[in-house]
Amino acid sequence: MLFEEEREVAFELKYKKARFFAPLQREIFLLKGDSAQDIGRYDFLSDVQRLERAISERRNAGGYAILLTNDSLYWKPSPRETISDSFRLTEGRKITGTLSWTAKAGKGTTEGRDLPISLKGMYECVWRDYSYIAPGEYVKGSGEFKYLIFTVTKTEDLT
Repeated sequence: MLFEEEREVAFELKYKKARFFAPLQREIFLLKGDSAQDIGRYDFLSDVQRLERAISERRNAGGYAILLTNDSLYWKPSPRETISDSFRLTEGRKITGTLSWTAKAGKGTTEGRDLPISLKGMYECVWRDYSYIAPGEYVKGSGEFKYLIFTVTKTEDLT
């Protein structure tokens, strides 16, 4: 929580990675992939829900949920249906209301994440470029990094 004069600002940050290797200016960057994008999306939206609840209990508060990733499966649409379609963060999607796993979701995926997410605000997925490292002889994996920011305000502030 950040305090700015009389205003409180909360932040939730997620950093989800795809495999990447690059030696750049005497420094080696080696990222292991996180995989499980369905769980990563659920966790990010759960952060948004937590921010909404925390902010609703404070007089003058707001927040930001931020997701930084080099995994294009977070922003690109999928051609097939999955158990986590309601948690998709694809470019241009507007997210609000109750979000749940489909009935086909297994306990291995949903354990500890079995409750639906309920969002009062409306959040549009607008992915922005963060950095890009072009593929090359020594660069392997995904060097395109993007971020998504949801501004979270009190529900009455949204009307």
